Amino acid sequence: MKKNEKIDLKNKTEEELGKMVIDLRLEVSKLIIDLKMGKSKNTAQKNEKKKTITRILTILGARKLAGKEVING
Repeated sequence: MKKNEKIDLKNKTEEELGKMVIDLRLEVSKLIIDLKMGKSKNTAQKNEKKKTITRILTILGARKLAGKEVING
């Protein structure tokens, strides 16, 4: 993932990020099925999508923590 793509993720809303996570999880599951059936041999795609999911979940978690600190602070 390029630096500008990471910045784009930070600028998206929580709803957009949530939808992206759902879509990426579906893509990963389809890639896993294709890998097991022998239709695809490219594991890098699956790994990159899983890393993107992790990045999005990290951004969402940081936003939730930031919101709690403001409320509690």
